[in-house]
Order: sequence, then structure tokens, then C-alpha cells
Amino acid sequence: MNRIVHLALKVDDLERTTEFYRKVFGFAEVNTEKVRDHTSRHLTDGVIDVALIKTMPARSRRSRRRRERGRASTTSRSRSKT
Repeated sequence: MNRIVHLALKVDDLERTTEFYRKVFGFAEVNTEKVRDHTSRHLTDGVIDVALIKTMPARSRRSRRRRERGRASTTSRSRSKT
């Protein structure tokens, strides 16, 4: 029989949603990872895995990209001087 074993949900409040899935469905947290433009928290009840995804606001993503480009160009300049 086919069944769903993994869901990914985009959420506004990671902590509140995590607490809901813990209390109501008995899910346990497996891990939380910060990736470039989002944070994902993986939960499981032993049968179904749920990924809760909280994206950064667009403004924060732009700001982060600017900082990353600034570091990359500084590193490039430092290398070219040596």
C-alpha cells in the first residue's frame, strides 16, 4: 500500500509549530539546520517525517547576499596581493 512518509511545510513560526506537532501528534525533533535562505526543522513520529521550513524575509536575504559578496571580493583582493 502506498502512503505518505515525508511532508514539508512552510511555516511562519517555527517554535510554535514545532510545539504543536510535539504536543498534538507526539513528533520528536531530529535536527534543525540553517541553510542559505531558510531554517528547516525535521520532526518524526517514527513513521512520518515532517520538515518545517521557515524562510527569511526577502529583505534579510538581500542583506545577507550583500555581506557574502563583500566577503568574497575582499578574499579575492587579498589573494591577488600575495
